[in-house]
Amino acid sequence: MIKFTLLLLIMASCGQDFNTSTFDESKFSLAEIDRSTPKGERFFQAYQLLDARCTSCHDYHDKLANWTKSEDWIAGSYVTPGNFEGSKLVQRLQFSGSNMPLGSSALSSEDIAILRNWIEGLNP
Repeated sequence: MIKFTLLLLIMASCGQDFNTSTFDESKFSLAEIDRSTPKGERFFQAYQLLDARCTSCHDYHDKLANWTKSEDWIAGSYVTPGNFEGSKLVQRLQFSGSNMPLGSSALSSEDIAILRNWIEGLNP
């Protein structure tokens, strides 16, 4: 019975991407990203991908999910401007021995192209 209850609790939390007691749901919206420049549009596409494919495990309490500007990813040393393969984000996604997202299909070539365009489009 305890195992069944734990399983139900885990399953119930899977669809929730915010903490109802701290109102994280209203913390950030993709609409807040400035898409008026090519740089902003590239980041929007990358963030939309990361949000869809990564935040189910790295949720809104994780610093990565709250990095809402390219500069956040650079300052956190996850993105090296202009250096796709040298960026920690890419290394963790592709080259760490177990591809992310864990337990899901690997990122498509189109997904990788979105991340490559964003990172290589940043000024080194």
